[in-house]
Amino acid sequence: MRIIYKGRLYMECRKCKCKWILGNVNPSYKMCPVCGEDYLEHKESVLYTDPYELIYVLLLDKTNELMDDPSIVYAYLNDYFPTEYTFRGRIAEELSDARIKMVCGWMLEHKIVNDVLLNFHGISNDTKKFLMFVFGNPPQKGTQFDDSFYLHFSESCEDKYKLMSLYKAYQFKASESTMISIVNEKRRKKDNSWKKDIDELDESVDENTLIDLFKIFVDENENERAIQYLKKASDQDGFRAKLILGKELIKGKRINKNVTQGFELIKVAADKGDSQAAYLMYNLYLDKKDYDNSRKYLGISVGRGYMPACFEYAMHLLEGDLVTENVDKSVKLLEHCAANQYKDSIRQLIYIYSVGYKVIKDTKTAMMWKEKLDGIT
Repeated sequence: MRIIYKGRLYMECRKCKCKWILGNVNPSYKMCPVCGEDYLEHKESVLYTDPYELIYVLLLDKTNELMDDPSIVYAYLNDYFPTEYTFRGRIAEELSDARIKMVCGWMLEHKIVNDVLLNFHGISNDTKKFLMFVFGNPPQKGTQFDDSFYLHFSESCEDKYKLMSLYKAYQFKASESTMISIVNEKRRKKDNSWKKDIDELDESVDENTLIDLFKIFVDENENERAIQYLKKASDQDGFRAKLILGKELIKGKRINKNVTQGFELIKVAADKGDSQAAYLMYNLYLDKKDYDNSRKYLGISVGRGYMPACFEYAMHLLEGDLVTENVDKSVKLLEHCAANQYKDSIRQLIYIYSVGYKVIKDTKTAMMWKEKLDGIT
């Protein structure tokens, strides 16, 4: 058990009373260095892989006790994870807060998490995250958690637990997206073993994973390998990679410039209904002064609700170029874009109402849109 001895934190063996400084014994063995006594013997062979797992099980089994006296959590953590003294203090402090106990009660009673946390004021975001993964929905009572639990845990836990949590998620389900998360976490920590993880990925990875790999190697300034993954992704049935590769071919920065080939790839993506590709085709045809095709692809992009395309269409309606002038329709479309916080639309509404450009001058409406613009971060 944990004790204070001569002003320092020590473990004391229950059997032989030997004392040792916390951290001097490998936590994975959890045994007395003198007599070999297993000081976790009372756990009845239930092993917890991390403190959060223990807290979750405690909340399932001892809810009322914990709500009345959160220090019980501290006592259990002290026995099961004796070296995690910083963690114990922080969690005990959070759970002792009356507001946290109220939230816990609501969540247990109503079987909900998100709605309670989103509408409950007065608790910190860190504590909300803590409650989110503690009251996540593992598949069954006990110590077995699924990959989604550990993925959520990795987003909200302390930095030192992130990689461990991602690996656990990958063990439950060998997801390509989880492996990409592992790779990015290792890169963030300057752990060069991430390339070995990539080499272990199956050859038949999907388009999204290949695009992620392209972005990773672009960040690493390994353009040749990045383009290899992008080309492989482009060969699949999707359109995202075709759009990206098309833009790369037109720019000619990381690959030999080929405007014709790039144009055709973007057109394929646009014809498959990709809104960004259609918007790009609208601009490319507009540069070529091919107004019929420009209108066609602008319509596709607008139909998909792509905000930049909607704004451009509103401006064409306002000015009467490319399409027939229709001020009323233009203003409605600008207001639609503005309602979606598209700043260029808000600025245009401020202008036309401030000066009365093709609409009745309305200073009050202009000021209203100005306030909305100022409120957007």
